[in-house]
Amino acid sequence: MQEVPMDERDLLRAVSILDGFPGSWWVTGGWAIDLACPAPVRDHSDVDLLVRDDEADLLWDHLRGRDPVIEHPHSRVRRDWRRGDVLTAGPDTIVLDGFPGLQILVGRFEGDVWIFPRGSGRIRRPVGLMTRYGRHGLPIQAPEVVLLFKARDRLAKNDLDFSAVADLLDDEQRAWLRPVIARRTPDHPWLSRL
Repeated sequence: MQEVPMDERDLLRAVSILDGFPGSWWVTGGWAIDLACPAPVRDHSDVDLLVRDDEADLLWDHLRGRDPVIEHPHSRVRRDWRRGDVLTAGPDTIVLDGFPGLQILVGRFEGDVWIFPRGSGRIRRPVGLMTRYGRHGLPIQAPEVVLLFKARDRLAKNDLDFSAVADLLDDEQRAWLRPVIARRTPDHPWLSRL
């Protein structure tokens, strides 16, 4: 599959799918980093949105008639999505054929706390701290949370995202991110800038 660069018009078109959605949602991934910065950082080939796992039925109702399906992010194997299905944070991604490049990710939450979907569930962030607002007033997943996911894969685009936003992190964001990266990868090169 060839990646097609997206611009902010494509992003705004993608997020418009959630206009009127009564639940919570955030832009995440590379676009969240981009929107946290004063100017665009890099090209993007997809849009990742995040919704709460406990609001899946609200999302199903909102997307009804658009034929949403669940797609595994790596294998691309698809399965039908029915109202009431329990979605799993991480491997369950919602896609719509009419919106190529849009992936709606399912996040794990307990009340007002977001839980990192990999590992034992010890890495957590209050929703109030996990939520920021970027350009266009869009709700974004806070950069330190996005960087936690990006720290695992040493890709050029992840290093570019880190470089773009590292100096914008405040002391509290750094204090949260530094130990969780260090615990998983003690020699990670980003640690020297955190």
